[in-house]
Amino acid sequence: MKKSCFATILLITAVMLLAGCGNKEYGNTAGPETASKPDSGNKMPGFILTSKSFADGAEMPRAQACAAQGGANQSPPLAWSNPPAGTAVYVLIMDDENPPCGRGDGACRHWSVYNIPAAVTGLGGGQDLSQISGAAEGRNYTGKNGYAGPCPPARHTYKLTLYALREGMPQVPAGTALTRSQFEARFGRFILGEATLTGSFAP
Repeated sequence: MKKSCFATILLITAVMLLAGCGNKEYGNTAGPETASKPDSGNKMPGFILTSKSFADGAEMPRAQACAAQGGANQSPPLAWSNPPAGTAVYVLIMDDENPPCGRGDGACRHWSVYNIPAAVTGLGGGQDLSQISGAAEGRNYTGKNGYAGPCPPARHTYKLTLYALREGMPQVPAGTALTRSQFEARFGRFILGEATLTGSFAP
């Protein structure tokens, strides 16, 4: 009887030792060696467009409004970062979809800058775009090329979208009049990513 009990104890001990080895050698998910590691939190931020003159969704300074609203009609300073891999050129378009402007293709065009080289990471406030090789400005809602600042009868919202475009994107001639939706419909196959900054203005 004593021998039988002793043999049973030895057998149980051997099974426990083998189970312990299994955790280490064969990747048993219950073992401490295979516990999931905590998220390091080092994820790359996305493609973003910012301005030092106003935060996303905030009021645009009066200096950026039209002269009729007491402004200087000065384009806002802009900066962008973390573009998609393979970006060869940028296009910036600012429009307004608040009535009496329409939506989509019917939006009021306030500013468009085409053919911005990939090496450029921002625009200064009121910058002379002839300083940027290849850059061209489109026609705004007033019929002129360049920036047309906010000039609304009541509070309006303005969206500035920067498009990151792949190699092969054709040069867009100065004076081309496009809203954001029109640009996307015409050149969507070249778009790698986009970043939008929203501002508002009231008289």
